[in-house]
Amino acid sequence: MERHFTVSGFLSHGGRTALHWHRLGLWLPPGGHVQPNEDPIEAVLREVEEETGIVAAVVPTTRPYPHELPRQLPAPATIGVYDIEEPGNPHQHIDFV
Repeated sequence: MERHFTVSGFLSHGGRTALHWHRLGLWLPPGGHVQPNEDPIEAVLREVEEETGIVAAVVPTTRPYPHELPRQLPAPATIGVYDIEEPGNPHQHIDFV
């Protein structure tokens, strides 16, 4: 099955969380596909701004890996795996949340 990398970003402020009405008829956090040559952090910030108009920042939920690396991205809170049963195009979303 073909796999697509996706991102979802939760916008929180003052104890409230922003969601948007998705075309699937669900309230969801802003998100979408990771584009070629884009890392998950760039993707989630782009998707949040496209879908809400808000320029956001990622708040890391874990400490960085304690070894020197050229570059580290904040770890996602979780990674969801969703089977998308789209007629003629079944695929899987691997979602960095």
